[in-house]
Amino acid sequence: MKNTFRFLCLSVSIFLIAAAGACSEKETNSPQTAPVEIPSHRPMPNVDSLVRTCPRILNVSSSSTVELAPGVNETDMSITIEASQEGETGQFVQKINIVAIDSQAEGLKIRTVAPKNIQETPSGSWPRQTLSQMAANIDSPSSRVISMINADFFASNEGIIAPVGVLHTEGIMLKTTFEPRYKKQGISWVGVNKANAMSIEPSSQYRILPNITGAGIILMYGGKDLDNSKCNEKGRHPRTGIAYTSDQFIYFFVVDGRSSASAGMTMDDMGAIFASLKCEAAVNLDGGGSSEILSRDPADKTLKIRNTPSDGSERQVIDAWCVVIDETIKEQ
Repeated sequence: MKNTFRFLCLSVSIFLIAAAGACSEKETNSPQTAPVEIPSHRPMPNVDSLVRTCPRILNVSSSSTVELAPGVNETDMSITIEASQEGETGQFVQKINIVAIDSQAEGLKIRTVAPKNIQETPSGSWPRQTLSQMAANIDSPSSRVISMINADFFASNEGIIAPVGVLHTEGIMLKTTFEPRYKKQGISWVGVNKANAMSIEPSSQYRILPNITGAGIILMYGGKDLDNSKCNEKGRHPRTGIAYTSDQFIYFFVVDGRSSASAGMTMDDMGAIFASLKCEAAVNLDGGGSSEILSRDPADKTLKIRNTPSDGSERQVIDAWCVVIDETIKEQ
């Protein structure tokens, strides 16, 4: 009888240990693991210090950082970089504007903006507006535009002007197709989900998110700086880019070009800057005369063009990315 009792106890113990082990293994291997919690009020990245680690930078002649809103800083720098293209010699002065955004900061929202705040797909050519005009369309006392950059490329197809890539604005799917051009436009997309988390993917990985624009050459992917030295987009030009880190800090980036004050960058130059910012992914947006960044001056609270557009004035563009803040949060 004692031996039987001991046998039963041993059997139960083995069963319980095995069951506990199975449960432990199931939890470890389960794809339904809890997401990493991002703390609120986390410190902003030191953009100045990070950019200075870029091996292409030879000198920083000026740098300033200002808080545009809680969780949004703008850093403006004048830097000198080394030659990076085949057959190129000398050094090149660059004026860059970088807005760092804590996508998880209370009250902030990252979204796209369509010209004239259209709510349905145009039957003919799409309207275009300057960033100042688009900002005015959506800015309100309760939802203030903090910063904005131009986004997708646009082109004329049989006389109809439209974005080259897709466009979703606040859940409205205005365009769901890509028209690749020059092997550098309409080949990728950048999107933000309801939780303000950003994704950058090739057009083949297109999926539905509330806010999406088309984009161009991917500069960083999976935390790696991609080699774009042989892409057909060569030369130094004004450029606009967007990127995010693994912990969802988002960067708006603009470099001026075509002037003595700023020569403009190559794709690889811009990729190197994003790599110094430790980005997970980054992509090139429309550039040239379209490149522009608009930010709210913390001193007088007005929206101002922060770079020097190469056209000499604001160009009307097809869409934009912006960060807005819910002002009612401050009143609670």
